[in-house]
Amino acid sequence: MKGFFAWIGTLLVLAVSVTGLWWANVDFTKKAYPTPYADLVKQSAQQADLDEAFVYSVMRTESHFRPEIESYANAIGLMQLTPDTFDWVRYVLGSEEDLSAEDLKTPQVNVYYGCQLLRILLDEFEKPEVALAAYHAGRGNVNKWLQDPAYSSDGKTLETIPIEDTRNYVDKVMHTYNIYTHLYHWE
Repeated sequence: MKGFFAWIGTLLVLAVSVTGLWWANVDFTKKAYPTPYADLVKQSAQQADLDEAFVYSVMRTESHFRPEIESYANAIGLMQLTPDTFDWVRYVLGSEEDLSAEDLKTPQVNVYYGCQLLRILLDEFEKPEVALAAYHAGRGNVNKWLQDPAYSSDGKTLETIPIEDTRNYVDKVMHTYNIYTHLYHWE
């Protein structure tokens, strides 16, 4: 009987240790995959009918949550919109707000229009991976790829993305999306 209690005690210590390691890992992972601008992301995601995890995945991949960042391609802000794309989204939405490219450094403007762009692309391309390819490489490129049997057999799915940088981008956002989805539970 003494051996049985020793065995149960060992199992309890092991279970507590494993649970502690799991929670420590979750805490560490949440620090690597944070949720800044929570109210803003929630509101903008809801307005565009998007999953918050998807928005965070794009934002983390694009800017690592730095609102003032500008890329070599002149993409600006948290969701890395170019001024031309910003103007196009505003045109599609019929927005008459008096905004300039400088406003893309404002989180509220950038996240709202970034989410609206994602919604437009998801409505057009249906599949998240294809919408992300368009977000990164442009709608024109994606439409060409979808018409090319070397990249798409059905005109809707990209079996291959011919630009390595875009292919890596889509993979990274989708990987990040899986992490956010499992780490946080949004409704």
